[in-house]
Amino acid sequence: MHELTDTGAWKRSPYLSRRFVIGSIVALAVLVANAYVTYRTIADLIDASRSVENTLGVVAALKDVANNVASAETELRGYILTGERERLAQARELVGRAGLPVRALRAAPEEIADQMQRIETLDELIVGEYNRIGRLIETDRKKGLLAAIRSITATEARARCAAPRD
Repeated sequence: MHELTDTGAWKRSPYLSRRFVIGSIVALAVLVANAYVTYRTIADLIDASRSVENTLGVVAALKDVANNVASAETELRGYILTGERERLAQARELVGRAGLPVRALRAAPEEIADQMQRIETLDELIVGEYNRIGRLIETDRKKGLLAAIRSITATEARARCAAPRD
């Protein structure tokens, strides 16, 4: 069954050698396939991680916008109740701050390409509100508190009529 070579070592069967080579090739192929699948999975995870990071950045920016706008509205209400002009100036400053994160979002269009139209609209609304508060400050300086309050009420009524309905 097993034969000795000239040196006295056992002769190996060519069948075992062929099985070993085929098995090694199959194992190597499985290893290469596994490495490729692992590489693709890691690449996909990195892409997904970037997407989540971008989304979290957008959410944080929009929270900043919402907080600044809510604070500006509070200052406007305070102005209506107290007549303190500083509250109008503070409201305008807060609306101006609300525009900063929106401008940052506009500067990174690849992150939010599918939402750019909404970001543009939001920016236009913030600029409009900033200008409206500027006009209120002028009205208050020139005509007083009551004229400014009438202006606020008139603008709110027009805004409600022009608001899109769902």
